[in-house]
Amino acid sequence: MGDGFNEKCLEVFKGLTSNNIKEITFILDIPASEAEDIKSHVDLLHYMKRSELLCKEKIKELIKLMENIGRHELATRLGEAAAQDQCRAKWLDIFKGLSSDNIKEIKFLRGIPSSEGEVIKTPVDLLNYMKRLGLLCAQKKEELAELMVTIGRHDLATQLTGRNYAVQLQTEQNINEEVQASSPSEEDKAKQEAIRKKKDDIRKKNEAKRKENIAVGIFFERTSQLIGPFWNRFARSSGLDQHVVDAIDRNERTVQERALKLLDKMRQSGYLTWLSMESVLSGLQKRQIIKTLEELRADLVREYGNEMEFFNNGFQQEVASPEFILDNIDNKREQPTHSSSGSADKSLPNGVQATDEKPDNSENVY
Repeated sequence: MGDGFNEKCLEVFKGLTSNNIKEITFILDIPASEAEDIKSHVDLLHYMKRSELLCKEKIKELIKLMENIGRHELATRLGEAAAQDQCRAKWLDIFKGLSSDNIKEIKFLRGIPSSEGEVIKTPVDLLNYMKRLGLLCAQKKEELAELMVTIGRHDLATQLTGRNYAVQLQTEQNINEEVQASSPSEEDKAKQEAIRKKKDDIRKKNEAKRKENIAVGIFFERTSQLIGPFWNRFARSSGLDQHVVDAIDRNERTVQERALKLLDKMRQSGYLTWLSMESVLSGLQKRQIIKTLEELRADLVREYGNEMEFFNNGFQQEVASPEFILDNIDNKREQPTHSSSGSADKSLPNGVQATDEKPDNSENVY
């Protein structure tokens, strides 16, 4: 699994017990003279590497080996790592097809600031930038495919989604040629006008979505810096399943990367809007961070427009459940004007739990 294969194997094999190691030496039919020297997971790793049993081409056999000794959780971790590597390899293969002009066009369309765009010169630079913004995931495939179509790379869009954009483009061109070749009737003119309006609406919607994605990316980048030191406390109040939080903890290296992935997962699951984020931070008594993010939010709304769904204090209708919305309406109705301490009380969104923890010293930093 790429350069991190040995590192991932070491992490997984550390979970083996001495009995597990004996079971593996039996399954692999290791000669007794060599099996005697295998007393730890490191010894086993060295033997398997010498025997060419420890390589990414053998990942399926390694997963099966863990299942055979009853260590299904270790098999799952190996499988997750393999899937991530396959996905990263596919992204890299697709982005390698971009020319330098394509990269410049993408930087322009994505609205990447010149200070950041100067260092983005190769497909790998662009991949790393998009990874930091959480754009390299299955949920963003359609969005990136449309980006490839916009710059005229229908072949790369097809590789991303499997849909034949070249055929779709040719079909649209044929229809346009047929329409132009005939003298349009009043009915045809009306249809053409309807099509033009529909295309214009789609263009405006895509432009609005593009601006919102840029704004949310900037907002998430700053937020992840602020909540990184206590990301796990934020996660416990987020409403996400614990196995999702555990996966983030395992797969991301730094606290900021974990916080960024957490925010992305919450948004995909419908748990995250500006209102719900503010409520979680309020429950964690991070008032200074709320103030900082409110100022950033106001700046982004001024620059990118006030129609952005994430920042309008509402809920994501396309992903939030009716129960999620109704619970919050009820909470608003029942909310007292002042708490016993004299400060305004805030209700937390459904699935978000308050904490009794005192504010930690990190608030003074931010």
